[in-house]
Order: sequence, then C-alpha cells, then structure tokens
Amino acid sequence: MDTLRYWYSSWIGIFEDLTEATFIETADKYISDVWGVIDEPPYGSREKRKGRFNDRSWRRSSHSHGSLPTLERYQSYLEWHAMWCAGGEILTSHRLAQHEWDYGSLEYEIRIDKLTVPPIWLSDLVGGRPLLESFWRPPQRPIAEWRKDATDPEILAEIMVADRPGYLVVDQSATTASRTFRHEVRVSTGLVSSDTAPALVRALQTTWDDFDYRIPPEGDDLEIDAGDYVLRGWLKSNDGDSRFDRPDRFCNGTRRIECEPGRAITKVLGLSRQTDRGARWFRSDHSEPTFIYEVWGHPEVEDDREIYYDDDVRSDGYRLLVRISDLAEFLHGQGMEMIMESGLRRDEKGKSSSSYDDKESTEVRFDRLFLFRLDGTIQAAERDVGAWRQDS
Repeated sequence: MDTLRYWYSSWIGIFEDLTEATFIETADKYISDVWGVIDEPPYGSREKRKGRFNDRSWRRSSHSHGSLPTLERYQSYLEWHAMWCAGGEILTSHRLAQHEWDYGSLEYEIRIDKLTVPPIWLSDLVGGRPLLESFWRPPQRPIAEWRKDATDPEILAEIMVADRPGYLVVDQSATTASRTFRHEVRVSTGLVSSDTAPALVRALQTTWDDFDYRIPPEGDDLEIDAGDYVLRGWLKSNDGDSRFDRPDRFCNGTRRIECEPGRAITKVLGLSRQTDRGARWFRSDHSEPTFIYEVWGHPEVEDDREIYYDDDVRSDGYRLLVRISDLAEFLHGQGMEMIMESGLRRDEKGKSSSSYDDKESTEVRFDRLFLFRLDGTIQAAERDVGAWRQDS
C-alpha cells in the first residue's frame, strides 16, 4: 500500500496522461523480466536474509507514508529501484506534466532523493553535545526554584558560551531533559538601525506573548526598512524536508543545516564553507572559522517510553556560533547593531512533560531581548547587562 500510494503515485503525477497500471506494469517488467526475480506468495517470502532480523525491528524496515527504510528489505529494494527504472523509460514516451509549484515536478523528485547537505551525509555533521554543564547535568538549584526564575547571567551564559572562547551563539534550538526536568533554549538574531534599536527592544520586551513577533532571517517578509526603522535578517534559515540520508540511524535526529550565514555577510567577509569537520565557514585569509555550526543528539530507540522514566540527562539540538571579532567588523561596516531574542522553556515534568497548552502543564516560559551595540555593550530593555567584546 505504501509503495503504490506514496512512492509510485509521486512519479505517476510527473507525467501527462500516465495511468497507474502502465507505471506498475513497467516497474514489474524490470523486476520479473529484466532482473529475473521469481517470488511466491506472500510477497517477499523468498528473501534469504529475512530470518536475520528481529521482527521487533519492523519500524526500521518500514517505508510508511513514503519514507525511506533504515533497514532495507529485498522487497522494498526491488520496488524502489524498479520505480526509478520505470520513470526513466517512461520519460521516452510521455510528456512531463506542468506544475504550478516546484513540488511534484521531475526536478523535485530527483532532488529529494539526493543528499541533504552535499557532498556530506547528515551523520557527518553530528558531533558531541557542547561541553557546558547545562547540557550534561540537572540544574544546580532546586527544580521548583529554577523553573520559576531565569536570571540575565543564566541566559547570557547560553550565548557567551564558556566552551567556545571568542565566539557567541547567534542562532540556537536545543533541549536538555531528564525524568525530573526539561530545559529548552531558542536563540535568534537580526540587524537593527542604531538610533531606533533601543525603542524596538523595549517595545518587543513588553509584548504579552513572544509568538506575537519574530526576529526575521535574511529575505523574510517580516524585514522592515522604513526610514530610520530598520530590522533586517542576516542569517539564512533553511526550511524543507530532509532527503535521502534522513533515515541514517547515525544522524541522531539531524534534519539539515538549520541556519547558516546569509548572503550579505558571506559576500562582505568572503566566506566559504568547509565540511571536513562538520560545517564551518572561513574567510580566505584566516585560519580560524568565522562561523561554526554544531548539531548533536542521541540515537533513536525502538520504544520512546524507555527514555521517559530514567534519570539520564539527554540533550539534542543545534547552535550557530560567530567569531566575535568578525561580527564586530561586519556590524561596523554595515552601521547596524545586533538584536537578539533568547527564549527559554523550563519544566519540572521532564521528558514525559505534557504539551505547553495542556491544562496540567507545568512549563514556564521566559523571553529576553538584548541589543549588542557597536560600542561593545549588551543592553536589555531596562539596563546594560554586560559587554560582548573584551575591548568594551
């Protein structure tokens, strides 16, 4: 059912006037006639490797709803490759259908079955969790007290990270949890005009719900350019589905490079990406990377329930770091300052916590805005809270 409904139907929609029967007959020709596969009911019963895998691993070999199986059975192997062969043959006899959107086109179907971040696999991006205490241990304060309060020093410690001297976090989404607590951190940044930046920080800090606004990525519709009022994205946010390498069990939940340098800073600083050790962006004449992308997680388990009731601290997420000296040079060249939103979610229910809008939810949310000024100071809505450059 999944082969016909999801794998094959996508290819049938690529062509004009192509029936399901024609596509299936073409695919079956490759399996039965070209490759000479002889099978008996039930389909796949003659697979020689079948007894080598525990039936409890059925989720790994499932291609439900069009997904690619982590553990490839002989049956799905034949059906998958027959689909591509049939599509190639039908290209010689049927015209391509016209699509208003990219979705459903031949180019789209080919693209989603390539690597997500070529030339590397998603698992090549995965590293260990950052060497910060907050990612490895429960809070040092009592959970009930910790959940109700987040101080500026605690929030800034998630940004001016001790494990990466000379860098600061400019985009992040991370969750750390055990049975007794859950801690989520989200960071986003943008560029703002100097004269009006403090007023923007004060206005956003007084909003009732942080979902009422967004610090936009580069090119987003929420960017503002109205005289003295400028709010501009400078990082590229990558959306869309993961591709061929998503089922790799060693990618530990990684979907893609979630955020990377935008066009403007890439051009101004002459950045190029290297993927020999994860993802890093270098200036042509520098040995230290300007940007570092880090992603971490844990292997998927057969039954998620087993992680809800242990005391082990687990963490997954990503963060994008920028070299402070390069950021300062870029901001001065643009005549802009950086606005940062740091959102925290804290919960005493831990891994098995209910959703945020559940009546029984114990989650507490904090949202803090900071302005990284050209003079090197960090300013919140009410006061200065520190410095982001050593020369400040």
